Amino acid sequence: MNLSLTEHAKKQMANLSAQRKELNEFVYADLDLRELQQLTGKMDSIKSRLEKAIARISVDL
Repeated sequence: MNLSLTEHAKKQMANLSAQRKELNEFVYADLDLRELQQLTGKMDSIKSRLEKAIARISVDL
């Protein structure tokens, strides 16, 4: 099955992409690449620990 977007949807997607880029630049403006990589690594670590904690809690229920 093939799907395609209408021209209106393509324009909306492009607009959303531009908005996301602007937001990311604003939110992460104070971080250089190294700091951004460190932050991403720490957030991934937290996510992993939270997933393990949820799994432990689920077993106890």
